[in-house]
Amino acid sequence: MDELKRLYIDENIARVSHSDKLIVLHYGLFHSGTNISNYEKYGEQFLYWLVRNEKYDDYKIVIDQSSEPLCNAGMQSHGNRYYWNYKSAAKILRDREVWFISDSDTPEYTNWIKTTFGFNTLPYHFHFNNHVCDSFYFEEPEIRNSQYDKRFIIINGNIENSHKPKAMELFTELNLWDDSYWSYDKFSNFGMDIFKNRWDLFQIFRNLKPLFHKSFLYIVTETISDNYYMNSRVPMDFMSKMGRALRYPTPFVVVGNKGLLKRLHDMGFKTFSEFWDESYDNHEDLNDRLSQIKKVLEYIKNLPMNELVEIRNKMIPIFQHNREVLRNLQEKENLEILKLFPTLYTSTYEKFNYIKMNKFKIQEGTNNIDVLYYKDLDGGGTTFGINALKSQEVEKCIKPGNVLEMCSGPGFMGFYLKAKGLADNLYLVDINESNRECIDSTILYNNFTNVEFIKSDCFDNIPKGIIFDTIVSNPPHFKTERPGGYRTRNEKIISLDTNMKIHKSIFDNAKHYMNKDSRLILVENCDGVTEEDIRKKIDGVYGVEYVEYNSYGWEGKSTFYIIILYLL
Repeated sequence: MDELKRLYIDENIARVSHSDKLIVLHYGLFHSGTNISNYEKYGEQFLYWLVRNEKYDDYKIVIDQSSEPLCNAGMQSHGNRYYWNYKSAAKILRDREVWFISDSDTPEYTNWIKTTFGFNTLPYHFHFNNHVCDSFYFEEPEIRNSQYDKRFIIINGNIENSHKPKAMELFTELNLWDDSYWSYDKFSNFGMDIFKNRWDLFQIFRNLKPLFHKSFLYIVTETISDNYYMNSRVPMDFMSKMGRALRYPTPFVVVGNKGLLKRLHDMGFKTFSEFWDESYDNHEDLNDRLSQIKKVLEYIKNLPMNELVEIRNKMIPIFQHNREVLRNLQEKENLEILKLFPTLYTSTYEKFNYIKMNKFKIQEGTNNIDVLYYKDLDGGGTTFGINALKSQEVEKCIKPGNVLEMCSGPGFMGFYLKAKGLADNLYLVDINESNRECIDSTILYNNFTNVEFIKSDCFDNIPKGIIFDTIVSNPPHFKTERPGGYRTRNEKIISLDTNMKIHKSIFDNAKHYMNKDSRLILVENCDGVTEEDIRKKIDGVYGVEYVEYNSYGWEGKSTFYIIILYLL
């Protein structure tokens, strides 16, 4: 068991409330990109584990996407793959009730999410909530008497996405560096102490409050500038940065998506078209938007500081209006969420913990199968089990059609025959219930429809009337207990066949599921059940078609043999 590590999912990424029967999954579980690949590392396997765990069958699932965009940007990465990971997750969660909380609520967006992923949607703009109460967000707009130190402020935690380096180019073209408070990735002209809580965006903006007070225009560089959600023509909404711009009493221009300002207007917000040209919002091409924004920045750069103060004071009704719209929006969205999930933000949650499965890839020609399994359930199928079936002489004896793997474990030999195109219908039989989770996860992962796991002590629970063309098995090998005992229960189940009881049961019953053309193929360990032992048990019922001895890639001391039987 030392090789199996129980993986605890961070409560901030996946958490569960048993009293409310609610599972909350954070977007971090689904992230993939240049710097972080949580979905590949454990997210996908966690979802397979979740849907196979009957304990959570009647739990509702909420995915909190917050302000992360479904596009090729965000979370410090050019290579963000949320869209594709949600496509994968949608298949796994297809029979579950899933609610998707994000920054958008347009009918186009809601329909797209439902059609593309099958998720229900709830909006929660700018990911504000009732717990975010501090001086930055509740700064009341008052008449200003003092002049500004700088004309501009621009804050960028990274410069990964294409519009941010272009914003830097504007700064150089217009020579705005000395007239601004700025940060780009790891560099700023006001020091980096403000960013010591780098992942707490609210705390960062609390720290930045004095700089906002001393600068006139907030140049908002949104998370993305892609215009449309990935693989769609659905207009992209804004991210959390717009919420901060609307909350603090300062004017802004936005380097982001086309139609962002129009979207704000549709929601009831006001912007600053009476003070400067906001037609940049209408341009499809990013470079055209930036060209128009450049004119706005140049206009503000050339205004005297005292005029900026006067302009800002004329904007106070806009600030007050936007704060009221934002407050009403927040209350409305909170109510809608609380109708469905009354304790979403107040419940006591627990961390998830589960044992991460391994993947074993079987590749035969163009067929690829990923077998999911726990390492302590592998009784040798990944090595000598599959390798024995690859023997040229053995391959000649395998009969395509209905295939049964007896004592299957996670089903390595059976899935190998399926990858070879030899198993039209595959039955995997094992007494150990732990293998059901692995096999069901493999079925789900590979989207199989003609594979079935049957928990059974040999043939006890297999329906009568099925004829198998090929039966394969790597059964427990050893007739007596291991000296010193077994490290785990699974090791004992895999290894021990006291007095050949399992072998006897197979030989007594397999004949009822075979015809003259069927084959029974056993992979055995020479240190346990011997060829002579088998010949004694099958005398008069089965004939021996072929026997072969080999290590079959096993690096230990044991030698193995494969014995192929037919019905007399």
